[in-house]
Amino acid sequence: MSRARARALVAGQRQESEGYRGEEDDWLWSLLGMWLQQHRSLAEDKGETSLSQRRWTLAKGSNNVLAIGLEDAVYLWDAANESTKLLQPVEDKGPITCIRWSQDCAVLAVSFGNSDLSLIDLATGHVVDGMEDENQAPVLSLAWRSNSILTVGRFDGTVVDYDFRKDDMFICFYNGHRRGVCSLKWSVLSGRYLAIGGQDKLVHIWDACMPVSRDHPRQRQWLHRISSHTSIVKAVDWCPTRSNLLAFGGGCNDHCVKFWNTVNGACLNSIDAGSEVCALL
Repeated sequence: MSRARARALVAGQRQESEGYRGEEDDWLWSLLGMWLQQHRSLAEDKGETSLSQRRWTLAKGSNNVLAIGLEDAVYLWDAANESTKLLQPVEDKGPITCIRWSQDCAVLAVSFGNSDLSLIDLATGHVVDGMEDENQAPVLSLAWRSNSILTVGRFDGTVVDYDFRKDDMFICFYNGHRRGVCSLKWSVLSGRYLAIGGQDKLVHIWDACMPVSRDHPRQRQWLHRISSHTSIVKAVDWCPTRSNLLAFGGGCNDHCVKFWNTVNGACLNSIDAGSEVCALL
């Protein structure tokens, strides 16, 4: 979708938008319209003049259900009946910093500004597990490796795998970033490779099947380190049809989407997006 068409959709000019494709864009139109309408009302109730004053994050689950983290509450928006459901609100934890569906979309991981992490069972709407540790840095990014293993990236550059089935949840950590971890994504096809982008302008690609050191059995070594971006790396996504193709997007001083071969670490192409790249889908 072009930038002009997206702007027109948000502005309410669906039919006049550039390249409007009828039913193909209708679901997005419905999603944007309902979300903006309902959450403008929430903002107005609290005396706020715009949505930009509120902290929010999005995650799309199965059956066209969208999870919206808005300050300290999580909402589920169902595209089938255009209804919104408020999950159990959590108080005194600070604003929500990231949300992520599990692979089977049965559990929603929610991180908060005070460094806490909660797992919400969507069947009941209640918190079923999580972590509380005020000594940890706040969570900036989340990625599910499987339905039970969650990868957590924090503001201090720490990246850790947790298995919530075990008493000792900590599995291993990925040591490579010096500043906040903005983006995490496990490869779609194999589930073997982890891509990480950070505030230190670095990109790391990790192979979960690489052997670990006997002296440091819980510390993984990166496969490739990429330093060609000139700004924060906020966006990352794997190709759904080619297991070795990865795309990263740079921040406000970079403007580039770069495509990488994860086998040899070679840059295949670089496209100037003309603006900061915040997400890739």
